Amino acid sequence: MHDSADVIVRSPGPGRQRAALLLAYRYLVGAQALEAAAGAFAAAEQGAFDLAGLVEAVRDGRLVGAALFQLTPGRTAAVHPPQLLAAEPETTAQRLLAWGEDFVRQRQATMLQAALATDAPLDAARFLTAGYAHAADLVFMGCATDYCLTPPRLPCDLQPYDGDRNRLGAVIEATYENTLDVPALDDLRDTPDVIDGYLATGQFRDDWWFYLVEQGVDVGCLLVNDFPDQHRGELVYMGLIPAVRGRGWGQLLTRQAQALVAAAGRPHLLLAVDAANQPAIQAYDASGFQPWETRAMYLKPLPSTSM
Repeated sequence: MHDSADVIVRSPGPGRQRAALLLAYRYLVGAQALEAAAGAFAAAEQGAFDLAGLVEAVRDGRLVGAALFQLTPGRTAAVHPPQLLAAEPETTAQRLLAWGEDFVRQRQATMLQAALATDAPLDAARFLTAGYAHAADLVFMGCATDYCLTPPRLPCDLQPYDGDRNRLGAVIEATYENTLDVPALDDLRDTPDVIDGYLATGQFRDDWWFYLVEQGVDVGCLLVNDFPDQHRGELVYMGLIPAVRGRGWGQLLTRQAQALVAAAGRPHLLLAVDAANQPAIQAYDASGFQPWETRAMYLKPLPSTSM
């Protein structure tokens, strides 16, 4: 048996990055792994992809493990599941995860998150051992935007986002009360970080972000972002305060999002929803969305190290 003390865990040098990336993406199926690694390496050469969070495990000069950690806006970090060669002990996976945690801590991240295949028990066990918690299963859904080309009549006012982050933050916080959408995230992130994450998803368009206002009171928000290179939009966040839930507004707002994206010539609209949030899933289903993938979300909050 190998001893974990015999393995070296480090950032790979330039000449070793390609091999480490290929191993780090091995959790993907078949050609997807090669395509993902090649794309990431090419983007890194052009300065569009940061390899600082790539880590390798080396034993006797031979690559035996790798993982990838990507810093994302909102002081979070996306974690790819660590990959090991056969017969490499599980302690090496834990050392790769520990290296990544130190890496993102040094860069002031406040939360690690991993989205795993739901049929990957070994990956799940590794993250649980490293102190992550299973937060939710996320259902990714999509629809053709020609399902609803005309904006629906809404029982409230839609006011365009005015750039007031304090106002938007207050609305978002109010919509989190008794939410069914990943309630485990409650209080784990500061609202300004949440907004930063929303802004950085795809391409922000201020004409696709709205407050929902009833009788002069903000009662929700609708945030849709653009992915022009992928010919799609994404419903980044839609939330209502408890007082106006149960009125069927969710389906109306979903159709509003479809109409926005259709008007821009994007043929598809995507979103992610907590598998436990059946009211939302039913509203999306009624609006023509179909599920295409489910991923298990694992989270690990990182206490602030600031003095």
